Formats: sequence, structure tokens, C-alpha cells
Amino acid sequence: MTANRGRGTPTYETVLGTLGFASGRHYWEIKLDAYGHEEDIFIGVSKQDVKLNSHGVESGGTWGWTCTSGKKMWPAGDRVQTQSYGDYSKLNEIIGVLLEFRAVDGVASLTYFRNGTSLGKSFDNIPPGTYFPCISMFNNEATDVQISL
Repeated sequence: MTANRGRGTPTYETVLGTLGFASGRHYWEIKLDAYGHEEDIFIGVSKQDVKLNSHGVESGGTWGWTCTSGKKMWPAGDRVQTQSYGDYSKLNEIIGVLLEFRAVDGVASLTYFRNGTSLGKSFDNIPPGTYFPCISMFNNEATDVQISL
């Protein structure tokens, strides 16, 4: 699957995968094909009710990493929390995402990889639920990412 964002009004848009996960262990990869200097690419997981015409984390129920700024983001009540994580990604890098659910209570964790090397666990306390792979992009320039499950 390819997600792309053309030039235009600078706004966020979110793309969800078609398959949601509520248990088990799931891995997918994203290749950063093209992005401009104003780019913001957020890669993570989201509940299905996310607002697609916004940054996913602003809707609540979304956890992930802004790979172009080196920050992880997650909902905290009516606010968004951020923390440094994983440094910056570059063009043509492969970003891997591992979503794992604990069998005992359904709590999930996210671990990211850059070109096959683990960046460490970014989250280990995502509440139980069904989550979809997601990408939120903001820009006023052309952007392309390829997603492989």
C-alpha cells in the first residue's frame, strides 16, 4: 500500500490500515520514499474512530512516533504527551513497527526498528482494544511512503 500526500493546504491527514489487531504479535514496515523539509510523518497505531482529516493523536486513541522529528506521542486525557525517542529518520529508510499484546490482560506495546535495528520499546502500556496501523502526515510538499504488512 502507498500513502501519499500532495502539495496543497498545510494540514494533517491520517491513513489507517484495513486490518485491526486486538491480540498477538504483528509487524509491518514503512519506507520513506519522499518528503520535504516541512514534513511531519507520524507512524503508529490507532483506534478505528480516529478523525482522518487531523493528526491521529489529537483524536485520542493513537500512539506512535514522529519519525521526522524524533518524538513519540500519545494521548493523556485531553492533551497530547511527547517525549524524545528514536532520533530522526532519513529518505529511503525502512521503519519497522512491532505491535505486541500481552495475553494475560490485552495491554499492548510498540517497538520501532530503523533498517532492521531496534530503537527500543517506545510504549508498553497501550490500553486493551483493537488497533490499526496508522500514518499521519502534515506538509505542504509532496510525500510518499510505502507500507508492507
